[in-house]
Amino acid sequence: MLCRMHHREIHATEWSVRIVDGLPEFIPPKWIDPDQNPRHAVHVDRSAPTATPTIMQGSVP
Repeated sequence: MLCRMHHREIHATEWSVRIVDGLPEFIPPKWIDPDQNPRHAVHVDRSAPTATPTIMQGSVP
C-alpha cells in the first residue's frame, strides 16, 4: 500500500506496479533500468509457511 503522494506519483510517471504472489513489485522505466528489473518494497521469506512482510530500509523505488 502506498501513501497518497506515492500512489499519485506512480500514476503520473513511467513506473509500473504489479502484484505477484500478493506482493507489489515496482518496475522502473527503461531510462532508469533498461532491463526493467522489478523492485520490491518489502522483504518476505516466500519459503516460510506464514510469510510476514517487513519494510526494508532504503528499498523504496
